[in-house]
Amino acid sequence: TDDPRPCIVIAVCTRGRNTPLRRLIISIWLQPLPDDYRVVLLIVDNNDVSSVDTALDGLSDHFPICVVHEPRTGLVYARNRAFDEAVALGALWLIGVDDDEWVATNWLEEMVSGFERLGQQIIIAPTRFVYDDDLSPYLRQAQFPVREKGHRPAVAACGNFALHRCVFDPAHGPALRFDTYFNERGAEDTEFFRRAERQHDIVAAALPSALAYEDRSGPRATLGYALHSTLRAQLTWFQIAQRHRQMGLYGSRWRNAVLILRRTKTMSLRTVSSAVWGLANYPIRRAKAQRNLGRAMLSAARLCAIVLFVAGMSIKPYSARGKSG
Repeated sequence: TDDPRPCIVIAVCTRGRNTPLRRLIISIWLQPLPDDYRVVLLIVDNNDVSSVDTALDGLSDHFPICVVHEPRTGLVYARNRAFDEAVALGALWLIGVDDDEWVATNWLEEMVSGFERLGQQIIIAPTRFVYDDDLSPYLRQAQFPVREKGHRPAVAACGNFALHRCVFDPAHGPALRFDTYFNERGAEDTEFFRRAERQHDIVAAALPSALAYEDRSGPRATLGYALHSTLRAQLTWFQIAQRHRQMGLYGSRWRNAVLILRRTKTMSLRTVSSAVWGLANYPIRRAKAQRNLGRAMLSAARLCAIVLFVAGMSIKPYSARGKSG
């Protein structure tokens, strides 16, 4: 391109979810054009055969679109391909957002403001869950905790984030990539950000004003989905600690064992206390009792994760069964 302005690549990894993908793209299309940057939308189609064309039908030329096909299944391969393509496009910043989300009308403007004012190489912005009336009575309308601007994020995930080229471009820094060890395990994003901090001292900064949204309705509003997500998140938390210990980045065998014991004690107490409270109050305060019973079941799922980890077992994340984002 002849445009001398620095490039922002908005990267979206997708796998067979054209309807939510189109919703996301339309929300990106509503963003005002930044004056000091050129913007490219990069779509990594993580299917055996590329299939995103219908999601792009009839869209205007608001931003240039680059579609690449990554046939190797899994978010690690898709996200690493996004890094490679961003390098080829000369990106100064890569913004990542999941294909099942949509973004606020000032999202890109807030991201650009974060680039220029925070001075950090990794930015984590929040994803806010949008609940419907079909939420299981055993669940609360929970949200991830959001830290103040510039502080270390409470949750490091790839739902809504930005990276400076010093993170992923080999000409400018360590050229970090997602670890294929987690391709079928999940939490590859959490591991990536923890490794950036532990190995390269690159600490992420929170940017609460650049909002993305995600539906928590339908199957995602069920107790079963919440239990699976909780089990997987706890299991991969231990796997990340083990992996980083093996790499010499963090912890020790003794330290990790102590963490497991402490977590077991905490989860056991929480499971029992929530279950007792819920059962005792079920006849008179059913709604609150159900939420406490749900809390007990989620704590029990974390206990099950400890058992699976000690036994050396793993479970496939939702992404390995058809989701990319």
